[in-house]
Amino acid sequence: MAHRRFGAGVMSDKSRLLQGITGIIGEQLSSVEFVQDYVQLHFDGPILTAFVWPVVRIPGALICVKDPGYKDALCARIGRNVRKVNFLEAVELLVEFEDDSIISISLRLEDSVGPEAGHFWTGGATPPSCPVTRAEAPFHPRTTGFL
Repeated sequence: MAHRRFGAGVMSDKSRLLQGITGIIGEQLSSVEFVQDYVQLHFDGPILTAFVWPVVRIPGALICVKDPGYKDALCARIGRNVRKVNFLEAVELLVEFEDDSIISISLRLEDSVGPEAGHFWTGGATPPSCPVTRAEAPFHPRTTGFL
């Protein structure tokens, strides 16, 4: 079980991020949990926590947090299987589903509310709370990734 941080302010290790997060390929999005100023995407064990509000891309539409129907669009991905995960360093993390929809989490520094864009937890008994606060996270404005 591993708990990884990723985002605009965390030192990059793209291969480790991809190794962990590609484990959700073939898995379904099992639930979406809205928690005050962040959201958690659950994949039957692994959890992707986003501190930057994800954008939902469906064929013909781009739905952002302030758009009507945002929560419905995000929750409509529940039960959909992940086809592909793509990590574009310093740009975005993309989770693509079999229905051609995409959940995109920005890794751009200008979109960040802190040094981390989020956490990825691979699963196990009980997820730990974020072990590193944003203030404690190493910060480098030009790299993205996770530890």
